[in-house]
Amino acid sequence: MATDCPTNPVCGAALKSAYGIDVANATLLSACDTPDGPALSGKTIDVGELCSTQPDIAVNGWVVLEDDKHTQPADNLAPLVRNDLLAKLSASDKTAFEKVLNDVSAALDTATLLDLGKQVNVDKKDIAVVAHAWLLSKGFVK
Repeated sequence: MATDCPTNPVCGAALKSAYGIDVANATLLSACDTPDGPALSGKTIDVGELCSTQPDIAVNGWVVLEDDKHTQPADNLAPLVRNDLLAKLSASDKTAFEKVLNDVSAALDTATLLDLGKQVNVDKKDIAVVAHAWLLSKGFVK
């Protein structure tokens, strides 16, 4: 469990009330971090908090459980751009740029992010090559 799980209302209290999981004596690790995968696969821990795009899921063939009690808030992609970059764009360029960002982020679902992350972090492919191949496959670049 995440280091803040015992005091985080969307972790400790939520898991206990919704699913009966008591984290009072849990081994605390960083959420969505590298130690979770080996700890779970090595049976050092029984329950871990992995992010749905964490490559360990794909590598180990784990099943992502549905939070049917809706204890966890959604984590959606939010593209961020520095103001100094936006200040350099004309109004029409800003509109075009916004469209590209929205189109790309709309195409990045959980399964895609999981696959892209695995290619970079596990398969050790170059991030620029992986990103370009994906953008090409979606028609965002030629």
